[in-house]
Amino acid sequence: MKLFFHIGTERTGSSHLQSLSAINRSVLQQNGIWFPSGGRKDTLMLKGEISPGNSQNLTDALNTNNFTDCKSFIAQRIKEAKEKNCHTLLLSNELLILSLAKDDILSQLISMLDKMDISNIKFLLFLRDPVDHALSLYKHRAKHGSALDIEEWPKKHYVYGNALASFLNKARSEKISLRVRKFTKENSVLEKILFKECLNVQEYLIPPPKFVNPSLSLSELIFIKKLNRHQSYLASFLSGKLSR
Repeated sequence: MKLFFHIGTERTGSSHLQSLSAINRSVLQQNGIWFPSGGRKDTLMLKGEISPGNSQNLTDALNTNNFTDCKSFIAQRIKEAKEKNCHTLLLSNELLILSLAKDDILSQLISMLDKMDISNIKFLLFLRDPVDHALSLYKHRAKHGSALDIEEWPKKHYVYGNALASFLNKARSEKISLRVRKFTKENSVLEKILFKECLNVQEYLIPPPKFVNPSLSLSELIFIKKLNRHQSYLASFLSGKLSR
């Protein structure tokens, strides 16, 4: 059994790729790839909404160093893959990168998988220019008007600098099979990297029914922030309308 992890980062098209995977689950299965359900969140992926993918429970277990739950999670999905006559298990969660950057989580995960006789493990990581990445994250976090001002937010909440350095050092030490690709908004590039280059799926994939998670402009966010100080309900309502 091959295990393929799409591990993030945030704001690099993760929800779009997860939606594509869920919508085209049958196509992937025909290619021997099983993309398990995201449980109650699977509907979000099928609708093209923002979602945590199909591995949030794994990320949560790693964050609490609960390798009993990690093993159970992966074992269940491997069982599903075998029942579907698939040779590859595809797991995706954009916050996995932050979990794997902590302490010796990556080495423990690799050791656990090795004991489960899973030795063919691959990781895919999308990276974005740090300034552009921080700005995109801020726009996402500030949609409801309650975030810090843009001058202060990165100092307290942009965690990817240290996390990425930590993960890449650990990945080098563990000698894992890792593909790192630059994020781009160019049409179909991300899909080509994941499905064609990494998974060798050449068929046409049905696109999501809508564009996932559009960003608001800074001027819109500033207005929402000011509105939130006086009428939080209106700020939330306006944010929802602008984000469609």
